[in-house]
Parts: sequence; C-alpha cells; structure tokens
Amino acid sequence: MLIGQHLVLWPILYIRFSSGYPTRTMSIQSNLLAVACTTALLGSASSFAQQATPSIDLGGLDLSPSVNIEFISNSNAFLTPDDETDTTGGLVSPRLELQGERRLLQIGLVYQGDYATFSEDNLDYDDHLLRFNANAELGVRKRLSGSLSISKDHQTLGTRLTRGIADENTDQVEFTEAEAEFSFFYGAQAARGNIEVGLELGALNFLNQESITNGADFTSAEPFAVFSYRISSDTRVFVEGRFGQFSFDDEIRDHDDLSAFAGVALGGSGKTNGTAQLGFTQASFDDRNTGDQEILVADVLLSWRPSGQSQFDLILNREFDNTDTNASGELTVSDTVRLDWIHDWSSRVRTNAFVSNVADNRECPNIDSDIFSAGVRLGVAVRRWLEIGAGFQTSSRTSGSCPVADTQLLDLDFDQQRGSIFLKATL
Repeated sequence: MLIGQHLVLWPILYIRFSSGYPTRTMSIQSNLLAVACTTALLGSASSFAQQATPSIDLGGLDLSPSVNIEFISNSNAFLTPDDETDTTGGLVSPRLELQGERRLLQIGLVYQGDYATFSEDNLDYDDHLLRFNANAELGVRKRLSGSLSISKDHQTLGTRLTRGIADENTDQVEFTEAEAEFSFFYGAQAARGNIEVGLELGALNFLNQESITNGADFTSAEPFAVFSYRISSDTRVFVEGRFGQFSFDDEIRDHDDLSAFAGVALGGSGKTNGTAQLGFTQASFDDRNTGDQEILVADVLLSWRPSGQSQFDLILNREFDNTDTNASGELTVSDTVRLDWIHDWSSRVRTNAFVSNVADNRECPNIDSDIFSAGVRLGVAVRRWLEIGAGFQTSSRTSGSCPVADTQLLDLDFDQQRGSIFLKATL
C-alpha cells in the first residue's frame, strides 16, 4: 500500500484471504477472487460489529482469538474454459490478535492461519501470516512507526504463473514473503505540516514449481518521503516520492522504480474517510534490451457511510506487478476496482455485497486478461461470540487479443461459481 495511508486511520479493514498473490496489489487481486466464500468482513461500527469483537484482558494487553470454519463448493476447480471439475472442501482459519498500549508505546501482533482440504488433493493448502507492528511517541513532534510481517502463501491454481495450464496434475505455486517497514514522523498530529520519511524492505521466495518460478525470487528496497498539509480539522493533502530497487535471481528483470504521488487523506469525523492518491511510476531496467516503462498509478481506499447501518467501501489500484512472468520482458500493469456494500439490517443480521474487476495488461506475445467477480454474503450473530452464515460468488475471466498468440486465448477464459456456509466463533 502506498504511504498516504499512514496519514489517517480508516475503517476498511485489511483481511488476508488464502488465494495468494505475493505483493500488495496481488494480495488485493487474491481477495477479489475468493471474497464471498472465505472472508469475515467487518464494516461500520454498529452493534453487530461490536458484538463480534470481544477480547480477553491479559494485564494491559487485549487478546482477541477467533476461528472461522467454512464448507466450500467450487464449480471450476482449475479455472478451465471447458471440461470443468467441481470440488468441495473445508477451510479452518484461526486468528489471534494481541494489542497493547503503555504510556507512549502501542504494539500489535497478529497471527492468521488458513488450513484447507478439498476433494481434489492438489487444491489443499496451509497458509500462515505473522505480523508485528509498533508505534512510539518520542515527543509532541516526533513519532516512530515500524512493522514486520512473515507469511507463507500460495497462488490459486489457474491464475498468475499457472494461468491456462492448470489441471488435476498441477501443483499450486507456493511462496514465502517477508516485509518490513520503518517510518519517522516529524510534526505534531494537529500541526499544519507533517513530514514522514521511511524505508520499506521486502523479500519473496518461491518454494516449488521450479520450471515456472526459476529466477522469479526477488528482494526490494523502497525509501520514501511524504509531506502533508492540513487544510481542515480532519483533511490533509500530501505529496510523496519514493525510489524502489527490485533485484531478481535471474537478474534479467532487475529494475529501479521512481515514483511521485499527490493525494488527499480524509479523517473519520465525516461520512467519508480514507485516502486517494494519483501519480506516475517509471521503471528503468538494468537489461539494455528492455526499454523503460512509465505508467499512471493510482491508490484509492475510501469508505462512505450514509447511515449508521450502511457502508460503501471503494478500492482502486493501478501499479506494476513484479510477480508476473512476461515473454516480452516488460512488467505487467495491474488495474483493480472493487466496490463493497455492507449493511446491518438489525443488531444481528448483516449482508456484504461486492462487485470487482481485475485487469492484467501485458505486451504481446503475452495475453491481456480481465477477471470480473460479484458476490454476496449473509451473516447472523446468534450469540455475542458466534456468527453463522452463507455466501455466493460468481467469477469469469476473458482474454484480450494478440495476433502472435491468438490460438492461446481460449485457454485463459473461464467461468466459476462458489458457494459456502460458515461459522465464526470469537472466544
């Protein structure tokens, strides 16, 4: 996520799904493909949400353990254009969240696990995420922030590196990822001007499928700087600059990114909050045979609450995808659009409906693709600590046109329907 989000707390909660794309943008795309069946989204701060988040006091620390259990039905396990294979399975997702505050220090620790088993054995997976974050007030004008996350994840069969080649004999692509971020803020939170400088570090390592992942492991380092200016009590405008270095094992895809952004951060006092920023990124490759790429980039994360019972969440994202393999040597440009509507019909009944589109733009001989998804989820809080419900989602992928490789187009198209019933317990 881009740095403007550090300027304000907003209510769209980041939920990690288990369909697995290994970058910030790819995580969003993974969510769009599996949301209706594998998530427990929290929306407005209603009585329903308050009942769903009890915690255990551990002497200054609040522990929130929960587990989500789902039964899933999938009409197209390998995302094939024909001869579809249906599958059923179960997913168990334990989560532990620990939060604490002592004087001028705030800390948080989260563990999220996803353990899935299906009638098609090669769809089974076990994913893990461990994340630690801390914020320290060094004074009225000085603040430090840091986070560290380590994860083991996978890519859904038929997407990303296995798009168009997945079947019952194909293993899922698995990977580990580590990310760290450190920031220093100068300026009082209520001051007109604030400055933030920091560094983001990342490392991704594929664990299997060497024939298609060989050389794709990479590390990244991105220093950044942000200046924000408060124009009202809860609104800031900001400019951001960052420089990124991406180093791949095969060295062919090594590149440096130069990015500049301008945006606005809206606080939580009104009906609308979140961040929106636009800018450009230029990727310069070490390989002289690959020309520079420049794109318009965007990162919009907004929440609008017309009433205490209803909330709309909008995600718009456009950026380079460092995990996609292209025969042309150029980077894929990923465009993500998603709209959620969360509504509390009563203190016990909630629905979440969504519509989304993920477009991967590639240069020939690589094929463009669009994944459209829509779904709805119903949850009922039968007890303060227990929620049950069901969800349904439909997805389809269509392919673009490329004269060099038109014979491959049908291999990328698919239609899929997923249904689930779930039980979530918060201990």
